[in-house]
Amino acid sequence: METCICPKKACPNHGKCRECVAKHRDTDSIPFCLFPENGGDKSNRSYYEALKRRFEKK
Repeated sequence: METCICPKKACPNHGKCRECVAKHRDTDSIPFCLFPENGGDKSNRSYYEALKRRFEKK
């Protein structure tokens, strides 16, 4: 990855996509990079709205 957009620069997986996605899979959470337009809001509603916008565009 050339540019990691995650704001958590101190994370040991910053810029290591494979490790980051595996960690989030294991902790049942979603990486910031998959929903950058939500401003870091990790609520279910925020993800629902982001997905809704993404799929309505198609």
